[in-house]
Amino acid sequence: MRCVALHSGWPVPWAHINALQIVDTVLAKLFALGEKTTDLYALLDESDMIVFPEVEPVFRATGQYSALCKMYSKRGDDAALLEAWSKYVPLSFHVQLLTTLVTSSIADL
Repeated sequence: MRCVALHSGWPVPWAHINALQIVDTVLAKLFALGEKTTDLYALLDESDMIVFPEVEPVFRATGQYSALCKMYSKRGDDAALLEAWSKYVPLSFHVQLLTTLVTSSIADL
């Protein structure tokens, strides 16, 4: 089976990855590294094809914590989202996050 190494040490079988995932993941990395925040946020809003384990370390390394939180939110990973917010976001945003989470939880009832 042919494999592609998107991240050093993590070969991914071709059968489990498609061209859109590769393109969107590489674009997300390039936007983060190039500090193209507006483009990065637009891509994150529009794409469900980004390979999260590939972009997470790049977002952390480049200080793209809002993008990281956006990805955690899209994945429904509330615990990781709260952890990221608590470490990297000023207190004023904590209130906004909690309000959003409570509102969405109440709406789900």
